[in-house]
Amino acid sequence: MLIRALRSQFNLKPHFYAKSFKVGVIGCLLGIYPAYYLMLGFAAYLGVDNDVPLQHYEQTAIMAFFICCLSILTVCAYVFCVLTALLYYGTKYKKGYISKSELIDIAFKGLYPQHWLKDS
Repeated sequence: MLIRALRSQFNLKPHFYAKSFKVGVIGCLLGIYPAYYLMLGFAAYLGVDNDVPLQHYEQTAIMAFFICCLSILTVCAYVFCVLTALLYYGTKYKKGYISKSELIDIAFKGLYPQHWLKDS
């Protein structure tokens, strides 16, 4: 699904690509803030102290911590990209430029309407 979404975005006409890119960047930047605090809370829960070098912890615990942090960052980025897309493209839906199914496809799947693509 990620490959289809990326292929769909890279195949957009320049105007739509620029808008889509801005919406995605804003969503990802907004997602970093809660992800950072969730990771700090998760580190505190696991007992990882900020003042202690990582070499003093067991390697499997650190790898598990990094995998969890990467998962948290991915989920937060996705959630905030979806919210940003719903806000931006929701106005396009309200104005009648796109249908409800197209709004859902754009926000949740990253798939764009056929008439927005270069080869249409």
